[in-house]
Amino acid sequence: MVVDSGADGIAATRAEGPDLVLRVPRPLRLTIGRGKETATKKVKVVTSNVEFGATAPAGRVYRLSVTKGSCPSATLNQVDADASTTPLDATAVILNGKSVKGSFVVTAHLEDITTVASNIPFRCAINVDAIASDTDPDVDDASNAENNSAPVEINVTDANDK
Repeated sequence: MVVDSGADGIAATRAEGPDLVLRVPRPLRLTIGRGKETATKKVKVVTSNVEFGATAPAGRVYRLSVTKGSCPSATLNQVDADASTTPLDATAVILNGKSVKGSFVVTAHLEDITTVASNIPFRCAINVDAIASDTDPDVDDASNAENNSAPVEINVTDANDK
């Protein structure tokens, strides 16, 4: 599909099709307490279906994809595309013009991080993508696919360091 300018030379329309927008939190801070071996936090994200036009379906199935990025392997678990339903499921339906709240759990393990002082955190980033099922594995074919992907920065402090 090609969208071109009209008779006035202005491109006033946008392409139709899957169009999801992902919102992620600001950088997360986790602290591994004295004498503890892990720190855990539930991360909440919001995915919106902003598709429009006469051909837009009433809802769009999507998959919440969360990968470790630069974080250690055992950092992620419990990915849930729609936190309002049970059980945990990596896919959900987003009604047109609506949003769903998803989540995943981040766990920092003492043996996986290296810090030299309690005031210098270990940093890594997790990759989060909202993927329309009919364009999977690509995020979607909207005009701004970058809205579907975002890193979540994790800052881990080890209170066992001096």
